[in-house]
Amino acid sequence: MGDEVLHTIVGPAAQEVTGSLRTRDPHEAKARKSVVLAYLNDIWRSLREGPKRLTQKQIVALAGEAYRELVSSFDDNPGSPETWKQLVLLQIKGMAQDARERWFGPAVDPILAKHRLVVDSDSRSALIAAVGVSLSQASVRLAQNAGGDYSPDTVVSRFPPLELNRQPNPTPPSADVTTGDGGPTIREMSEKKLAMKGKGHATTEATETALRLFESFHGQKPMAAISRREVADWIELLQRKPTQPDKDHRSLGLRELVTAYAERSDVPRLSGKSINGHVGHLNSIWTWARQRGHIDRSLDNPFSEQRVEERAPAADEGFTPAQLQAIFNLPVFTQGTRPLGGRGEASFWVPLLLLTYGNRPEEICQLLVSDVFFDDEEKAWCLRITDEGTHPMKGARNIKADGNPLVRRTLPVAKRLLDLGFAEYVESLKKAGELALFPKLTTKGKRRYLHSSFAAWWGKYLRENGAIPEAGNKPLRGFRDAWTTAAARSGLTEEEREWIQGHYIGKGKTSNRRYGVRDFGAKIDAVSYKGLDLSRLRGRKLP
Repeated sequence: MGDEVLHTIVGPAAQEVTGSLRTRDPHEAKARKSVVLAYLNDIWRSLREGPKRLTQKQIVALAGEAYRELVSSFDDNPGSPETWKQLVLLQIKGMAQDARERWFGPAVDPILAKHRLVVDSDSRSALIAAVGVSLSQASVRLAQNAGGDYSPDTVVSRFPPLELNRQPNPTPPSADVTTGDGGPTIREMSEKKLAMKGKGHATTEATETALRLFESFHGQKPMAAISRREVADWIELLQRKPTQPDKDHRSLGLRELVTAYAERSDVPRLSGKSINGHVGHLNSIWTWARQRGHIDRSLDNPFSEQRVEERAPAADEGFTPAQLQAIFNLPVFTQGTRPLGGRGEASFWVPLLLLTYGNRPEEICQLLVSDVFFDDEEKAWCLRITDEGTHPMKGARNIKADGNPLVRRTLPVAKRLLDLGFAEYVESLKKAGELALFPKLTTKGKRRYLHSSFAAWWGKYLRENGAIPEAGNKPLRGFRDAWTTAAARSGLTEEEREWIQGHYIGKGKTSNRRYGVRDFGAKIDAVSYKGLDLSRLRGRKLP
């Protein structure tokens, strides 16, 4: 009413709604009456038409109104930066799923009322979440103002003008780069590239993470509108992003996350390697889109030449000799015990296979019975590391380098494994009709990894028995690092180690040859661990 927003509570038995026009001037009262009647007519029409579904663009535009309202109310005299930083922390808590309506619903209602909108529950929930983020962004902006920073607001440009005449599409439009206002977005090109190249789940997920981080700062801009400066600003924020934010903070945008952790010097930040990985994924998409004519070849790639310095990783030799001995002195190896969480014989054979070959845990856990066979030509038991075939629990298998066939390899079964009854174990599985080498392993998480749940039990088992400290070791990955160290000390060349462990080397490198069992595979038995005594181990076969 005038410059005010009036709130009237209407009970279920109300027959009429009355309210003051807040003026004694008859001319002003007449003008205000016309405004109120027009407003009410729009409300009645919205109610007759039923709840509307908002588009994503409309939701972002409405959230922008909340952003501009809060910033404009306080930017002249914002007060103390600490006040706004504390508000950001409170708003973060308010973003929890069960708290959003209580925290941000009251801010959404006036926005909807202003535009005479009656929306469906999904649109309201999405708008509440968007307004929560925009208000957090506004608080960050006001904290900057309070600290004397009135540089141009790069956030406000993310919010488009509100257009209410356009009806939402019932289904998302296809990514057609020949149409649209400003050309394709990098997300559209990412979807095309990943679909065409058939990349694995890990690459797809890593690309999605890079896109999400970029869009949380710059939105879904057309590729032609992305500048080098914007990418550089994004990278600068990535360098201040916490590596593992608290669970309640993971829904925050990049800028809000950085602000929330600004005073938390105890929290590790993203490494240079991780940042370069994010930039590299988007750089690859841009290059691919330009090569295939989806964008103008004359456009500068803003993600190129944007690498940050990487610190050389600290040398990690994996488990120490004392830790390895403590591990293989545990009852599961020396007394034949099989704890429930160890998933049967997996508790015995998986660690031994990792110790012997230094492979990735998932490569071992997803092995099939058919991957272990006797090669008549080589006259040796062999172990095949491959992504071919289907696992009965996991489905499609995967190996590193997106299934590059050069990473598939066949290795001899080491003598120590044969002495412990590995061949007999495999034969017993065949007789039982099992397909998986470790049939009791189950998948976990979106990636459907078999090693994940086993790794959780294995780490707990080692720590409860004092084999490794409470922190500092990777219970399964430690075998891979320990094998690399032992293999180097045993005289294996880098090329031999790379091939056995399944590292893909770029084109033109000899490590990409199919060496076979007699060549590099024969080096398996040459790898020895200093001081490790496995004489107490007791193998165990399935009945």
